[in-house]
Amino acid sequence: MSLFILALERRKTMRTKDYRGSMTVEASFVLPIFFFAIMFFIYFFLILSVQTIVGESLLQTGRFLSKYGTVREINKPTLQVEFQKNLSLNSLNSSCIKGGRLGIRLICERSGIKEEEIVISAVYKIRIPVFVFKVSSISAKQTLKTRLFIGKNMKNNSGDGVETEKEKNDVIVYITETGGVYHKNKNCSHLKLSIKPILFDAIEQARNIEGGKYKSCERCGKRQKKQDIVFIALDGDRYHTSLQCSGLKRTIIGISLQKVKDWNCCKRCG
Repeated sequence: MSLFILALERRKTMRTKDYRGSMTVEASFVLPIFFFAIMFFIYFFLILSVQTIVGESLLQTGRFLSKYGTVREINKPTLQVEFQKNLSLNSLNSSCIKGGRLGIRLICERSGIKEEEIVISAVYKIRIPVFVFKVSSISAKQTLKTRLFIGKNMKNNSGDGVETEKEKNDVIVYITETGGVYHKNKNCSHLKLSIKPILFDAIEQARNIEGGKYKSCERCGKRQKKQDIVFIALDGDRYHTSLQCSGLKRTIIGISLQKVKDWNCCKRCG
């Protein structure tokens, strides 16, 4: 009888060990799959975030390019700089894009029957955190299509399409939304902002081209730490905490000289 009881206890012990062993094997299969699924979802949302940032920068670059009548007026380096300026400063450098923000390549071309549309594409590669079938990255492409603001030639009041003497002698000059002088040259340095990053700790010693000090911008200005980066324009009088501030953007408007003949002419390009 005692031998029978010992045999039963031994069988129970063996079954318990078998169950423990089977649970260990199942866990070794399930846990890696679980962690892989979690990592996949996190990386998926990271890619969506990057695509949102790139898409917003493409939109701002398209608006910049639409102001010009022809793509030939904008060279590729200028377009690339405008695109990079609209990107977030640090988010893409540590993102899933191979090469960071500098790993994005722009392609610009014209389309449409009259070539009045432009297509801007951002091409980059997304890193894969885990090598799958010896693939370390996948190619991605985001495209924006916009129309050039080229306007159209207007006829005179007679409707015969022949320019009058007044129209021939009319001169187009350039002004800004907040300026008080007109410019004869669209590429005047006063119309092109020269933006410079500087430590907030050094803002008291900084001077603009007229020798004036920089004050806080009413739009984006806020209390800064000494090691924070702010942005100044060489011909401005405000410092800015964001490159996206409207105070760092200048809209150039072409207008007839007859409409601003009472304004002063720019001393630099006049």
